[in-house]
Amino acid sequence: MERAEAPGAGAPVDDTDIGALRDAVERAVDDPAERAVAVERLGRALYRVERHREGLASATAAAGLYREAGDEPAAARASALAGLLLAALGRDDESFRRLAMARDDFETIGGHAVDVAMCSRAGADALHRLGRPDDAYQELLFARAKFEAAGRPVSVARCDHDLGILLHELGVPEEALEMFTRARKGFLAERFPEGVAACDFNLGFVLQELAAFDDAVECLQLARGIFEATDRQHEVAACNQNLAAVLWDMGRDAEAASRLEDALGLYDQLGDTASVVECEQNLAMTSQAEHVSGPTRAVPSPGLASPSGSFA
Repeated sequence: MERAEAPGAGAPVDDTDIGALRDAVERAVDDPAERAVAVERLGRALYRVERHREGLASATAAAGLYREAGDEPAAARASALAGLLLAALGRDDESFRRLAMARDDFETIGGHAVDVAMCSRAGADALHRLGRPDDAYQELLFARAKFEAAGRPVSVARCDHDLGILLHELGVPEEALEMFTRARKGFLAERFPEGVAACDFNLGFVLQELAAFDDAVECLQLARGIFEATDRQHEVAACNQNLAAVLWDMGRDAEAASRLEDALGLYDQLGDTASVVECEQNLAMTSQAEHVSGPTRAVPSPGLASPSGSFA
């Protein structure tokens, strides 16, 4: 059976594409195998344009059609796509269950180590959102081991980055520091600047908590430089906001205020009203005569991206 593939990386999807895919589904009404592929392709395209409810219906239908045709790997792949769509709809409990079922199916079939790992990483994201960081940590460790065995170094580094976030949330900043450092080395070795910047940002966050202020400033400046070079303006603003908090802790009040003004200006350009208000409050705080409390920080960077792979 022909495998359904998502549009190429960065390829735009518009209403014309969706219409053409719907026509393909209709034309395949008398061929169950061809119809399954067409329905899955439609589900992937709907996922790309964030029409998640329609995409979920297509992915679920595709999984059923593949099972009727006896194509269990394709059925597991479509089921995993449905799990991602459930997550996009905020139905994290259902998402985790669907992804776990797809992972088990891939393991039973055999020969799909990367798909197993993708399901586990996506499942860890769902568990994290459900407030189960310990379970998410174990799920990520499982995914990391699978990625490492399959020779997927960027995916290994992504897992290390997200493990660092979980370790920070679990109250072990020293271990989080080690994990972010390991992830950074992995991204650097693979020439993946987005990952390096995310790690530097989070290293700065944790180093401030450990009172390693000079190192925190260096990491945040490195992250800001990469984000500026890649036109990630919201992340640039977050770096400036966190630099302000570190500089305030160092007693460099004027520099802290300057970085806050930079952050406020960018947030304002981006239309991020909540962050603008937060920066305005922080600026008012820095104008006080006494250090009552420091400026609030932008939170640690979340996972690099929605998990994706052969099933998404």
